[in-house]
Amino acid sequence: MNSSQTYLNKIVLIALILMPQTASAGWRVLTDSFKTSEVLFSARDLKDSIVPESGYYFPVYFPDDSVVTSGFHLFGSTNLPVEIRADLSPGATFYAWTHSFESPVKCTMQESILFQRMYVEQVTRYSVYIHSKIDNGWYKKSYSIPFERYQIPKIDAIGTLTRIGGERTRNSSSSVFEYNQVNEIDEITIVVFPRSEKFEFVVGDLKIANWKQSKIEYNHPLFDPIVKKKTSRLVPRDIFSISDNLPVVTAPLYMRSTDKSAGSNFYIVPDYDQKTEPKSIRMLKEDIISRILSLYPFYDSHNVDKSQVLDRFAEIRKLPLGQNEAFEDSIRQLVSDFNDVHFDIVTRPMSSPRVKVSPLALYEIENDIYIAAVFDTLLTDLVGNRIVSIDNVPIQEAILKESGIHKGSGTVRRRKALNTILKREKHERVTIRVQTESETIKNVTIRYDRKILIPPGFVPAHGEFRILENNIVYFRVARWTPDVWIRFLNHSEQIQNSKGIVLDLRSNGGGDVRVVIRLVSTFIDQPVVSGHLVTPADGRTESMIVYPHPVFHFNQPMMILANNRTACASEEFIDTMRYAGKAHMLSNTKTQGTDSALIYITLPDGYQIATNTWMIRLKASGESVEASGIAPDYWVHIDNVDDLAHRDDKLLKVATTVLGKNSFSPYQERQVKSRQDHQ
Repeated sequence: MNSSQTYLNKIVLIALILMPQTASAGWRVLTDSFKTSEVLFSARDLKDSIVPESGYYFPVYFPDDSVVTSGFHLFGSTNLPVEIRADLSPGATFYAWTHSFESPVKCTMQESILFQRMYVEQVTRYSVYIHSKIDNGWYKKSYSIPFERYQIPKIDAIGTLTRIGGERTRNSSSSVFEYNQVNEIDEITIVVFPRSEKFEFVVGDLKIANWKQSKIEYNHPLFDPIVKKKTSRLVPRDIFSISDNLPVVTAPLYMRSTDKSAGSNFYIVPDYDQKTEPKSIRMLKEDIISRILSLYPFYDSHNVDKSQVLDRFAEIRKLPLGQNEAFEDSIRQLVSDFNDVHFDIVTRPMSSPRVKVSPLALYEIENDIYIAAVFDTLLTDLVGNRIVSIDNVPIQEAILKESGIHKGSGTVRRRKALNTILKREKHERVTIRVQTESETIKNVTIRYDRKILIPPGFVPAHGEFRILENNIVYFRVARWTPDVWIRFLNHSEQIQNSKGIVLDLRSNGGGDVRVVIRLVSTFIDQPVVSGHLVTPADGRTESMIVYPHPVFHFNQPMMILANNRTACASEEFIDTMRYAGKAHMLSNTKTQGTDSALIYITLPDGYQIATNTWMIRLKASGESVEASGIAPDYWVHIDNVDDLAHRDDKLLKVATTVLGKNSFSPYQERQVKSRQDHQ
């Protein structure tokens, strides 16, 4: 899946770059669409050999997915083809299932995928093998099991399966299917390696299908002056669903335009069917940047003078058409002065594999910089030391210089500088001067040419779930990816029986809003406003309303841990849960304040603009968090480095104390009583 998708993206970009810039054309806007076009095989169709069992709940993962409430066991056989048996470790305990197709399944690397949804217990790993009739070879994909119960659905391009043993693929030196080769699969085998005899391996879905990737036309008022037509087609209000006909959220009409699968990447391409005069790429850049600057909604939030910006842009437009480099440099500087992390002219330099992050985590307390954590077992005695200088440069001077390479407010740039100031390449070393707790001054040299020995379990991993004292649940969400929903539901029984929940969103910069909506839906018992979405291009403001989940419901009080790197979708979750009276936020700072929709606009020459002018979100109260953030309900002051102790930090202690003493007092509920209230 990933390799074929990357290949197609490269083809599209090359085609756009090579496209004549003086072609007689107007413009149209495209976006990505990914859909299953044809199911070639589904294990659920094997009704003579398998019997689905009820009582399972395979949750939604993909945007157009639906719940599956049954599963089936496939295993019991140990009779395997010789080639597969030779691929297994000697003496390994395994169970297997094999199916031979009456008619071979025809597939290709660039379109065909293997799709799986599994429920597992006491299983270490499993492998899927498919047999090619064309070259008589077996191809394999192996999967480790990261956690128990429902697994993250797997989508893999058939071409990513690797051949085992024997000769290479016919007419190729590669060990995988040739890109354009039409292959015929005549057998599929699954081999499971259990951890104990009492294991569970239940299949919710097992399919071979053709996955269509395409560019579809997209209409949105932001682009109307560019394409010279007015947006008229709109999507239905209910666009997110837990399962068929069970809406979770009513969304604004303009959240998506003409297709549900529209994502965050948009491509402006020539439309040779339009009867408009041709425009150069330079003129297109001027038009789209002019449109964005005129609609940009956060001038006041970022203390930027709109009239001065427009005057500067007018001067930049006077540069001759031949001075493209000067034009683009001037635009990049103009946009950079906004100090908005969601507004940028995107440059993607190849990152050097030699650059390494520092084994030290720095933290500022009362304008002094301390070593708050050490990710290297050889440097653990540095925790709590105050940094005096870096390579003989006073620490405050070094931070000021490092802040200059970052974007955002002064506070945000300074915080980012603390994260990057000790990055170095592998061949380098850095000398820091520190003051110990006994006020002794010493120099410490950090080398980057060796492997950092990180203690196991040093920091809470994404998705980490623990039961703390007093039966309080701890759940870490480092990013809002679809697996969060599955991981959370895997612990539904423990959560249901707990006294309260500590949700750790520290340094969670955002992600998929669908996951936020699904999680919120399990904590409410009547509709609640999740925010108001504004389309700057036409001034439309509409409310987004979340409805209770039809299956899962939790009444446990929640304490949310946050910091100044908690942003975007995380801020939406915090705001909605607080507005619904279901959670409190604890922090020693406000959140970052960047809750707006980010899109990427790619022009025919590869020039890319990142902007938040497409759509902005207001809190349920009608206020914006942009550049202001969300203030915590419980301000927790960090007095010293000990307050940041690993797995025993002050924020966590306060959260568990509040929940343990039953002193959680929810806000007065301000929920929507019915859909009609906001229609």
